[in-house]
Amino acid sequence: MLFRSGGEREKPKEWTYVARHKAHWRPIVGLCFSGPESEKLRLFTVGEDRRLIEYNVKQAVEHGSLHPVSPDTIVEQEARPTGCIWYPFGGKGDTEKVLTMNDEYKFKIWNTINRSCRKTALAPTYGGPISKMTPVYNDADGEDQFMLYSTHEKVLGLVQLPLDGNPNKCMGLIAHPGQISAIAVDYQGQYAFTCGGGDLTVNQWLIDPQPVANASVMGGSGVEPFVKLLDGGEEGEFFSDMKDYFYYSQIRSQDENTTKARVLDGKIPVEEIPYLMCALGYFPTQLEVKNMTNEVKKSKFGETGEDVDRIAFDDLVRLYINHRPVFAVGQIGRAHV
Repeated sequence: MLFRSGGEREKPKEWTYVARHKAHWRPIVGLCFSGPESEKLRLFTVGEDRRLIEYNVKQAVEHGSLHPVSPDTIVEQEARPTGCIWYPFGGKGDTEKVLTMNDEYKFKIWNTINRSCRKTALAPTYGGPISKMTPVYNDADGEDQFMLYSTHEKVLGLVQLPLDGNPNKCMGLIAHPGQISAIAVDYQGQYAFTCGGGDLTVNQWLIDPQPVANASVMGGSGVEPFVKLLDGGEEGEFFSDMKDYFYYSQIRSQDENTTKARVLDGKIPVEEIPYLMCALGYFPTQLEVKNMTNEVKKSKFGETGEDVDRIAFDDLVRLYINHRPVFAVGQIGRAHV
């Protein structure tokens, strides 16, 4: 349902019913409006039916219907979304985005203009899947920006931007003994507020992001934090195999049977990414391949406005860590309905 706040200056504002629409066939887990940087007011919802839907707020007729903007976006195939927010961060001309979270500990950033996935990143994996997030606004830019998050129960934490899957750029603590029903941040980005469920409490927290920033620096730079997440780390057999596969992929992309001298520049075409992922034991679906390819192509779009068609080894390691399943696939899998 959509409500509008209005009224004359002399009279108190009242919320009046405008329109409604039943767009999801499973429960809605996230709702967000566009931010002030957007050219127009936009409304999005994401549901357990794995669909992200935008609504035409401007044309909503009072006591009428709230029509979706078609087509809707399929954001997951197996995982269940757990929430969404308007994502107000990005490069010049690349700020019309929505961030979704799912129960497989992944962040996904969606471009709302062409409905493509711009980024998939590993989320904090303690305390359960993230269900709520909100920006911590301050005067800083880039890597000094943070977001506040909470899981469905108990855990409240901070994650440092940009969202890249680095496990050292986040923290969490137990804020409530049970459900966390809502979170908020003041306009100065100094205090956080959490509302519990059965504990009947509202807590106020002082936000101190410096320990998270320090942990990020101490955890290493570049690809180092991601290599530590691989089996055996940098000295392990798996990392050695990754390098061998990457070198072979460079040769493969320049024709294996040629006798001409090859010039290897340390990068491979984006078309080689699915084959490398399969060689590493991760077998992505066609949708996941599309998301990975688009992520690499648009990785520098906010800075240069141009697409990227080749990927280096360090970027491949990050891509693998962020896209592979958090938990290994066993003999008994999880079924989704």
